[in-house]
Amino acid sequence: MKQMSFSQAEFQRKKRRTRREEVLAEMEPIMPRAELFAVVEPHYPKGRRGRPQVGLEPTLRVYVVHRWNGLSDEGVDDAITDSQALRAFVGIDLCREVAPDATTVLQFRHLLEPHVIAAPSSVKNEANARDPDMHQTKKKANGGTSA
Repeated sequence: MKQMSFSQAEFQRKKRRTRREEVLAEMEPIMPRAELFAVVEPHYPKGRRGRPQVGLEPTLRVYVVHRWNGLSDEGVDDAITDSQALRAFVGIDLCREVAPDATTVLQFRHLLEPHVIAAPSSVKNEANARDPDMHQTKKKANGGTSA
């Protein structure tokens, strides 16, 4: 068990939970950690060369925050640095360790693409025809959406 830093202690003493904290608390128990680790771990670099490797769990959690919030690589780097709630979810204390930066997020994303993520890049299927199971939405003139 790590000793709590001053910023973590101050953050825990605040009176009200933010919506971000509530969402992250709801997502924590349903995040398929074991399944994701089992798929990603064999491909994750062991950190034998170069700068010290950020652990798989914090990196995977940063990636999840990246995807859930639709952030760029640099945007998730900034969000983790700015938000104590996100740092708590990721499991990083900036007083003791470094958060995965934009380059780490980019490299992790490129690691996942050939090994884990198998999503089609468009709504067209292998025959280059429109896939009936895929949908796109268009913004209407009045601000609504239609399928």
